Amino acid sequence: MQLNSVGHDFKESIFYKLRLYMKVFFGKKSVSAFVVVSVLMGAETAYAGGIGERYLAVDVGTTENSDNTDLYYYDAGSGDYLAERADQAVGVRAGYRVTDKVAIEAGYVDLGRTFDAVEYPDGLYGMGEQKTRALTLGVVGSAALSHQVSAYAKAGVAYYQSKATYDDVLLPAELKVSDTGFTPTVGLGVSYRLSNHLAVNTGFDYYHELGQREDLFDNTDNSIETVKSSTGVLSLGLGYSF
Repeated sequence: MQLNSVGHDFKESIFYKLRLYMKVFFGKKSVSAFVVVSVLMGAETAYAGGIGERYLAVDVGTTENSDNTDLYYYDAGSGDYLAERADQAVGVRAGYRVTDKVAIEAGYVDLGRTFDAVEYPDGLYGMGEQKTRALTLGVVGSAALSHQVSAYAKAGVAYYQSKATYDDVLLPAELKVSDTGFTPTVGLGVSYRLSNHLAVNTGFDYYHELGQREDLFDNTDNSIETVKSSTGVLSLGLGYSF
């Protein structure tokens, strides 16, 4: 999969979807919060974030997956369709602060199920699932809100691996496919310093299109492919700086 264009259409798409995901988690006030954090990028230096500081962090959270993907390429609409759009995520991050306000960060995240659906047409059934994990690399900008509290925003790229499966009673065996690719990721959040070394972080991260097409299973030719599910993650974590 090729890295998405960074032109006008891409910017409109990714930031529009980021605002939509924030509305799901936080409500309408999230749009204002998104603007405020962007403005804060020009504020004073964050607490205890000196040049050369290194940090490690562990995050756990809940996910929300996009609903623009389908189980089938062709669906006659003859049955009930059930989709589970939420799951859990866990990740680890490591960063190095190159200036008082900017850090380079790498990480690993397991996004859990980025697609999960079941359909029961006329007494038969079809089940599809996709799980995704990713390596990330990006730039993080931070700004102080108080002596202990700072806001951050980040942007980067994720190298993902999505594994999808599909099964129904008409197939001789379960179908499987695996796909890798690069995709953009953005995020924002708040960090609270417990001490010079420990901090509690809460944030929201967005991963754009973690697959190849809109439909998991093409029932015109019995082919399977990973789906372009986009995923938002609301997380809470603990960081250690040294």
